[in-house]
Amino acid sequence: MAYRREVGRQLGAYWKNRSLSSHPALAEYERVHRLFGVTDVPSAPESILRYVRRHQDFTATGAVVDSYNIASAKTLLSIGAHDLAKLKTPVTLRRVEAGDVFIPLDETSPHSCDGEYAYVDPDGRIICRMEVLQGNHTKVETGSRDVVFFLQGNAAISAQDLLACSWLLVELIETFCGGTAELAEFYEAPAGGPA
Repeated sequence: MAYRREVGRQLGAYWKNRSLSSHPALAEYERVHRLFGVTDVPSAPESILRYVRRHQDFTATGAVVDSYNIASAKTLLSIGAHDLAKLKTPVTLRRVEAGDVFIPLDETSPHSCDGEYAYVDPDGRIICRMEVLQGNHTKVETGSRDVVFFLQGNAAISAQDLLACSWLLVELIETFCGGTAELAEFYEAPAGGPA
């Protein structure tokens, strides 16, 4: 808790008089959103930083979520955590289709996100809408033992920054959650692929 609060104070002070939307990484998330017809929906890192700037702290949500929120806020990568026992694979990152179902975190009713992009399981259940909001059915809870993290950057974030974020997340999880981490798979889209 002390570490989370200290990082919140530091980041809150850093971003106090800086424009979030003009940062290249955050602007790139917004550009990608517009490609899918989405406006006025900030990326997860921007939402976290808006909160931190206002409160000089992160939301108190538990060690796993605190760890990835800190890593996300420091690196501007979007990070989602999913309970591996609840996750059906393979998961694909693709445009949402009419039959896909999205029930947002801590909700019970489906929401439409047709035409957007999402992480979708083989049954058409959306586990994460864009890099913005996780689905409810794979959320990490107190009893979760195996957690998989999805890290998403964009064209303004280098592969080196992605790797640095991965290691920061590993360090935070191992330090504050007592777990061990491993890189399960790294997939890089071929050149000329989707934006």
